[in-house]
Amino acid sequence: MKIGTYISELLFDHEHVILPGFGEFSTKYIPARFIPEEKKIESPSKVIAFDATKKDGDTPLTGHMAAKEHKDSDQVKKFIDDFVSEIKKTLSSGQKVELERVGVFSLDAEGNVAFEADKSINYLADSAGMGTISEPTRVSPPTVVPPPPPPPSIAEEPAFVETPAPEPVQVEPQPEIKEEVVEAPAPEPISKHVEETPEKVAPVAAAQEPVKQDLPPVIKWLAWVIIPLLVILIILAFNWNFIFGKKSQAPAAQPQTETVAPAPASSQAAETPAESTESLEAAEATPVTSAPQAPAQVEAGRKVYHIVVGAFQDQGQASRFVEELKGKGASQANVFMTTSSGFHRVSYAFFYDLAEAEAALPRVQQEINSTAWILHR
Repeated sequence: MKIGTYISELLFDHEHVILPGFGEFSTKYIPARFIPEEKKIESPSKVIAFDATKKDGDTPLTGHMAAKEHKDSDQVKKFIDDFVSEIKKTLSSGQKVELERVGVFSLDAEGNVAFEADKSINYLADSAGMGTISEPTRVSPPTVVPPPPPPPSIAEEPAFVETPAPEPVQVEPQPEIKEEVVEAPAPEPISKHVEETPEKVAPVAAAQEPVKQDLPPVIKWLAWVIIPLLVILIILAFNWNFIFGKKSQAPAAQPQTETVAPAPASSQAAETPAESTESLEAAEATPVTSAPQAPAQVEAGRKVYHIVVGAFQDQGQASRFVEELKGKGASQANVFMTTSSGFHRVSYAFFYDLAEAEAALPRVQQEINSTAWILHR
């Protein structure tokens, strides 16, 4: 059951949704705002909020989960109680718990529950389809060139005004001057200039024509064959170790840690802690000191502390890992529980005293699995 998804679905229609025994989920309104530094406007939204003080009360969660999972209310309530108990144990051990579509929970320095909301979901229905608005790029207007001024108008000629004729003036006779006529040289014929013009222009036109030279075949062969081969050889020289050496090999898969919070079906395969073949072979090659001799079964009614060294979705694989641990002297090794997400947990040993479990944990982390942890039951 994906409790986080069901809580997220209910918050679209309900103001408050209580997870019994853990806290109350609600939505908080965030108005639209303008960010001057980024020159954009964020639309209004609603994000999820959490209050750890309100743990009891009426909640639509039980009925919603019963309808979705086709189960009765008693089964859903028992599952919620087990789920909340598992979350509290995980938080008390110092780990974080993530609910899908809700957020991440952890404990602060004072032991209070801290909540980091998933802000990717907007619970405000009125803002559907609205996104962040950025300021458009300003385009400078085109420069307008004023038209040239009109040519000055030609002033009208003044009207002819008749003036009275001047009185005649008596002029004394001048001595007669003989004019000498100088003959000017005859102009050259126009046909001579026309004939000489093509001869002067022809060399200039010939000089402007581009010179076409064909490349020798050897240079063409070098350009098409030798140069690409040199480029390929240079690339291989700089990447030889990466292509043909150890760097081309894919890195080995690293062991992962089991997450208590339920996750989507696509990500559950990533919850297998230290169950790869490499970690098992490393455990076989490492000498393991035998655990203290103790009863193989837990006494009913007593507080017990398990050292968890693995979790497998395949029960047969978990059983084979238990047999390997027993062959190395871990007489208390067993598959002691199955989680709600379908993982079979393997216990290396169990103790009735927390101090003894904490004293044995470093040795188990060094010799069996570096991600081993203590489960309180």
